[in-house]
Amino acid sequence: CAAVGQFDIEVREPPVATQPTEFTKCDDLGEPNDGITVFDLTEKDEEIAGPPAPGLNVTYYELEADAEAGINPIDPATAYTNITNPQVIYVRVDDQGVECNSLTTLNLRVVPNPEPVIPDALIACDDEEPMDGTEVFNLTDRELQILDGESWTATYYETYANAVDETAAIPDPTMYTSGSQIIYVRVTNTMSVDMCFEIVELELIVNPL
Repeated sequence: CAAVGQFDIEVREPPVATQPTEFTKCDDLGEPNDGITVFDLTEKDEEIAGPPAPGLNVTYYELEADAEAGINPIDPATAYTNITNPQVIYVRVDDQGVECNSLTTLNLRVVPNPEPVIPDALIACDDEEPMDGTEVFNLTDRELQILDGESWTATYYETYANAVDETAAIPDPTMYTSGSQIIYVRVTNTMSVDMCFEIVELELIVNPL
């Protein structure tokens, strides 16, 4: 005896997981260069999977086997500290609408900051009338010492926050009128596309006669 039935075969297209560009970050500001920093991996979501869409999920893994199995994702992906430099991260894109996934990789790299020399203080005597505790300094007098032969650039700021944000730089560091205070020197590696920088303090001292 025989009977005839039927069933459907459906081939579904998996989501596209695009190979992203290398994810680079500068090393931690104010700390020795150790090649370790914190990455927000989700910054690469759209580059990998395209615009956000319902049912489309991007997850990140340290191991390729975990990415293939969909287990042990990096959590939270918004604050991942790399363990080697450079490091390969495995990325899985799931489309719940078609129940398919695709895999790709993401390269992480930490770029070293400049390592400027902490300069000697600039010292002046308060010998100019009206002897008000201020003198004119040429802040660039310590630039050779700070740069230590490197081709970095130095800019000068009155506050640490301005140096970090790169706002309100001292317009003419060669003619800066000041009393005793700290100047913040932002040293930037302009030869690198990442423009990594470090900040050192330059002390100004005005001594009374």
